[in-house]
Amino acid sequence: IQMNSLTYTNRQQARIAYTRFRYDPTATGVGGGSGFVVANIAALRLITSADAILIKQVTVQGNITAEDGLGGIYTWFAGDTSAHDDNGVVRPNDYTTGGVWKKLV
Repeated sequence: IQMNSLTYTNRQQARIAYTRFRYDPTATGVGGGSGFVVANIAALRLITSADAILIKQVTVQGNITAEDGLGGIYTWFAGDTSAHDDNGVVRPNDYTTGGVWKKLV
C-alpha cells in the first residue's frame, strides 16, 4: 500500500497520541466512549493541544486523585476560550489561544 506523506504523518501522530495514554477498552463515554483514561485533572492538563485534537475524548478517574468521585468524561473543544475552572472546563498546560476540555458527565 502506497501512502502519501500527509497520510503517513497523520498515522504517526495518531500512534504517538495513542501510546502516550493508558487505553482501557472498558471505559465508556458518549457514543461508546474513547477508551482513553487518565487518573486526574493534572494528568488531563498534561495532554498537549496537538494530542487532544487526535484523542478528542478522555475519561478522567478523579479530580485530585483517582476515584475521588469528581471524575468524568471530557471532550476536546478546539478553539474554545472558556475560562479554566479545574473541573468543568480544563485548559491544557500548553494553552495559548484556544482549546479546552469540557466535562460532559
